[in-house]
Amino acid sequence: IVLAGNAVRIPGREPIHGLFSSQCLRTPDAVAIEEGDRVLTYMELERESDALAGFRTEVLGMRPGAVVARLMPACAFQIACLLACWKAGASAVFARTSAGRNPRLPL
Repeated sequence: IVLAGNAVRIPGREPIHGLFSSQCLRTPDAVAIEEGDRVLTYMELERESDALAGFRTEVLGMRPGAVVARLMPACAFQIACLLACWKAGASAVFARTSAGRNPRLPL
């Protein structure tokens, strides 16, 4: 195992976001996530995470080695955010809430 920045790489293995991108090329129209009435294909999720990675890198200054914290309920957007962080070389920490707010954290 080789540590490269904040990423753990196993020789001969693709990182998870690389595997996801490869899956998008193989089955772009297959369903990746279903959330209520919303359905995202692999390609739609890939495009959403690419856009987020670009926005976070250009506007928010996210860079390799950064740790991104998000407080949000479990949802499809959370998966897109996680992929975006990995694509930008960052790590992600999510605090899941059921109502979108955590009463123990001051807002």
